[in-house]
Amino acid sequence: SLTGEPLSGKVALSGGLGQGGAYKGQLTTLDLSTPQAGDWRLQRAAPVALEQARISAGPLCLRAADGSGGCLDFNQAKAGEWSAGIDLDKLDFALLKKLLPKDMTADGAARLKGRFSARGPVLTGSAMAEIPKGLVNLDLGKGKRQKLDFSDTRLILNANGGGLSAKVAVPVKELADIQGDLSLPGWRLDAPARPAQPLRGNLRAKLQSLAAIGSLVPDLTDLKGGVDADLSLGGTLAKPGVMGTAEIQNVGFEVPLVALRVFALSPRRGRGAAPWARHAATR
Repeated sequence: SLTGEPLSGKVALSGGLGQGGAYKGQLTTLDLSTPQAGDWRLQRAAPVALEQARISAGPLCLRAADGSGGCLDFNQAKAGEWSAGIDLDKLDFALLKKLLPKDMTADGAARLKGRFSARGPVLTGSAMAEIPKGLVNLDLGKGKRQKLDFSDTRLILNANGGGLSAKVAVPVKELADIQGDLSLPGWRLDAPARPAQPLRGNLRAKLQSLAAIGSLVPDLTDLKGGVDADLSLGGTLAKPGVMGTAEIQNVGFEVPLVALRVFALSPRRGRGAAPWARHAATR
């Protein structure tokens, strides 16, 4: 057993050493308890085998009291050649409760599934993270609350042997839609952060209504309008570059503290940007 302030648990193994010092056995008990993530328990015995550079572990399946959890496995045939899998069918947002600010709560769950293989510095495989249902509730004080529904958020990561690529989609119900993709051509495990690593990407964000954001900004009232952005990423890790357009459409707001009212604000910045158009008045 292990006992400590951040982590406590129980671990039990069965098995033994064979010829040449090879180990073959099972992880029969793994009970973990943390203040932030709660209690986790091994669901079934997990096989483990070690023979020089050969490693085989799992599936190792853990489950929390709230139902969160899933399985992991790792296999290495020889040094530099391995495969690993992850299948977390539920990660309840209740796990974040002690990490979030007191005025914020999160409801829902995520899931993650993927498998990757490596042969030397070349990585292949894919993974997908999804949030079938996700809600964030903000307590704004004075009896005001704001709900953000980002259900159906999805992140996909692919490694095809010639680099890495990722796609993300974040819909926020009745508020925004964010779509993005990023690729790292020629990415390799032996140089994951080389300065000359090329970047390619695009971000498209459409904020349909600024009204919900206005409630988060003190001393700002009657915020309205929208934002439409289309940005491209290029360059390298050492010298990234961003190009594109961002357009603010028909924005209006009031700042009662200074008696300022702004309406029909529609700036457009980027390639071929149009002049600013603004109408403002003080009361």
